[in-house]
Amino acid sequence: MSIKNKPVLLSVILSFVVFLGGMILNLPEFLFGHGATMKNLVVSCIYILVWISVLIMATKGKSRKTLMYCLIFWILTSMSAIMTLMGNMSDAPGGLGIIFVFLFMGQFYGIVYFADSYIFASLVIIVISLCMLAAAVVLYIVCHRTKLPISDTKPEERTKAAGRTKS
Repeated sequence: MSIKNKPVLLSVILSFVVFLGGMILNLPEFLFGHGATMKNLVVSCIYILVWISVLIMATKGKSRKTLMYCLIFWILTSMSAIMTLMGNMSDAPGGLGIIFVFLFMGQFYGIVYFADSYIFASLVIIVISLCMLAAAVVLYIVCHRTKLPISDTKPEERTKAAGRTKS
């Protein structure tokens, strides 16, 4: 692996660590519906900042694969946030959607610290996740359309993309 790809690999590993860490650290309050604490708020802020960093590192490394990973992740997170809002607004059972809510929403539980209702907190989470999704889409499109060498391609493909041929 080239040195150029290490920040991208680090960002993906970091995203998994913060995903699992945020889930574990916010789980007790999230699962039992206790009020959010300062710990939950800090975990949620770190979670969002790390994901912003992942997007930045993937963009700088021109890694379309990592940007696609972020795109899929934020689609799932946005859908989970919408399911959470729908569940907070009705008494309908969550069905299989509860699995996604469990996996993707606990990391955001610190937002409840500032919210006076779960509905408002759900709306804030939807806005955050849609902003991250929009950023991932835009960055993927920009990275996909660029004529610069992309780290996900083989050297001979980069040469061809740059308009050069081997002599």
